Amino acid sequence: MPVDFSGCPYGRPFAYHRMDSVGARVELVDASRQPAFLDRWHPGGAPMPALDETSGA
Repeated sequence: MPVDFSGCPYGRPFAYHRMDSVGARVELVDASRQPAFLDRWHPGGAPMPALDETSGA
């Protein structure tokens, strides 16, 4: 997926990628940010699974 914007050069742990095939923009965020995200936006919610690109699944 082509990078639309990366916050990494600015010390921010996220990037936006274009998925032209479905007309979407995907935000990738460092997994270490997940607990703070869940605390604020989904208190008590289950963590989102990490993608495992090595499993082939």
